[in-house]
Amino acid sequence: MMNAIREHLEAVLARQVQHPVHPRVEVMWGEPHDLTECSIRVGGFIERVPPEMVVKRVGQRNRMIEAERRDPLRNACEPDIWRQTDLAMCKKRLENPGLVLELLVTGGIRSGKTEGATRRINASFFYTPHSWCVGLHETDITSRSIQQVRVHKFVPPELDSSSGKHKKDKRTKFSYNEATGFTGNEFNIYWNCWDEEERQRECGGRFEFRFYKQDLSTLQGMELTCATSDELVPINIVKTIRERLATRAADTAKPEFLARIRRAKEMLERGEPLPVALLGAIYHSVHLITFTPKEGWSPTVSSFMQGAHPYGWVESDLLKETAGAKSTRVPRFKQPKDKARLVVYLHTEDNAMRPAWAAVRALLVGKQEDEIRVTAYGDVDKDWKNTFGNYDDVRNVRKWKDWPSDATVYEICDPAGSKPWVLQWIMVDPAGRRWITQEWPCPKWEIEGHGLPGEWAVPSENDKHNGDAGPAQKLKLFWSRARYTRLVWEGRKRILAKMKEHGVQWKGRFAEKSDLTGRWQVKRVNWKDRPEWDMEGPFVGVEESWMDSRFAASKTENQDKEVVTLLEAMWEEQNAIDFMPAPGDRLVEGDQLIQEALSNDILGLPGLIVNEECENTRFMFQTYSVPEYRDTTKATDEACKDFRDPVAYCELKKPEYIGKIQLQSGGR
Repeated sequence: MMNAIREHLEAVLARQVQHPVHPRVEVMWGEPHDLTECSIRVGGFIERVPPEMVVKRVGQRNRMIEAERRDPLRNACEPDIWRQTDLAMCKKRLENPGLVLELLVTGGIRSGKTEGATRRINASFFYTPHSWCVGLHETDITSRSIQQVRVHKFVPPELDSSSGKHKKDKRTKFSYNEATGFTGNEFNIYWNCWDEEERQRECGGRFEFRFYKQDLSTLQGMELTCATSDELVPINIVKTIRERLATRAADTAKPEFLARIRRAKEMLERGEPLPVALLGAIYHSVHLITFTPKEGWSPTVSSFMQGAHPYGWVESDLLKETAGAKSTRVPRFKQPKDKARLVVYLHTEDNAMRPAWAAVRALLVGKQEDEIRVTAYGDVDKDWKNTFGNYDDVRNVRKWKDWPSDATVYEICDPAGSKPWVLQWIMVDPAGRRWITQEWPCPKWEIEGHGLPGEWAVPSENDKHNGDAGPAQKLKLFWSRARYTRLVWEGRKRILAKMKEHGVQWKGRFAEKSDLTGRWQVKRVNWKDRPEWDMEGPFVGVEESWMDSRFAASKTENQDKEVVTLLEAMWEEQNAIDFMPAPGDRLVEGDQLIQEALSNDILGLPGLIVNEECENTRFMFQTYSVPEYRDTTKATDEACKDFRDPVAYCELKKPEYIGKIQLQSGGR
């Protein structure tokens, strides 16, 4: 009897099919005469169960595998990075109700990017009322062979007959052939489905496939609910899709919709399986863009990556084994400048359903770090390398509350013609570290009569490597020299106010004017019939003020209509700033000094630190690029360079701390 039970169980176990995710049920037999209980192992878990439970567990496994094969839309096995991505998109939707969201899915080769993106657009299509989706690919052929075959894979089985054909009526057109794809590169289908609360409603609509070389007019008039683009989608198509998604994005601002997203977020945070109806809701009014870095950089990818903040770092075992690797960490996410966007990285080893990791790992043995990052993790830099690659948004950035209470202050001015002037205030602490304390224009600093100026430079939507000019750079202020003089004093005052606001008691030098009177008055020169304005102190004391040497030497007229240099004219202003020319003939050396300062470690902190609110300077560090075999950027690609130059002037000047505190080991 015991032998018959064992033979039966062994036969059941032997019939198990292999599966890359669901481990086989195994039995560890004990004494031959004792089969009242046996130990079963499923993956790394071992438990004691009666013999009938072995059959039950095998049956459960078989049903999961069959359910996934029959209905992958509802039952697909996916790596946890997709759960993390869905959770991140829930949070992004709650932060941006009513807006179009864009998700760039990059990663290693054969990491399952297209599979995951297609499952989500199908979830959105089949569980959204009056849906209208579009899939875009490079050509008709690649659309049919890569994109359409996957869309068909994720069609609910109750809607897809064995022939792939449905009765045609006014609202239904569905015909699929493995060789030719969907007839007419589109299908229409409606059905009654059940949402996450078992409420029945009619969903579905129209799904179309388009190709990058088609006239953009073919997309006009669409009121899309979701879209996906695969490999090197042109930036002009991304803009058009954003416009086409905008109308239905209003659905996502409704209270009942946001309640569903909150429920999805809670389930994902608990690690619970997500009903496909909620998965579809997450990707309503989302453009999913997949990208394989081996295909090369593109303007679309650049628009996501410029100034993006990486996070979710994980260690790479492969990079740990790579000689000379500068870092063994790879990112999981990046947050672009645009808060309605997100970048996620899928690694080759994530894709258990199509396991290619062993082959890719063998292929990369002995390869350079850059090739490993691109091939296995999708961690790619652009064709022009970021000049300040040592900059780290975590290591080199601090908040106002972290600022030194005693330091020597320097200020740098980079004048311009029609554009606003650029200013930076930099402190040097007793340890010799430079703290980029304040910038102007700054997205956090309101300009009188203009409000918040926005960013100086933004990610490029063309082929610029240093970004496009942002709203601050396009401001037409038409300020006089007197107004810029006043701005410098406003900046000196603001530094002390911000430090006090964040609990930092300034112990450094104050400006003499504030020591003496506590009030500063200036007549509005050349502004007739205007009253005087005044400004309460105190003001931070500044050791030296520098001005870009080229503009400092440029000719202008002073108040007496005499031709003088700009520097001389600024000296004549009331409450004048004592500017000196900044060094401007060794900019390549300046880049090298900036890199060195960014990576230096001085008593546990980097040699160059930037204030969190200095978003324009941070974007510059993340983005600034010089093409190969050149000493500087192209004249037509300098959107973020204005915030690089003051830092370079400072580093070339080698400013020092001048104060009462003597450096002691372990202090700052």
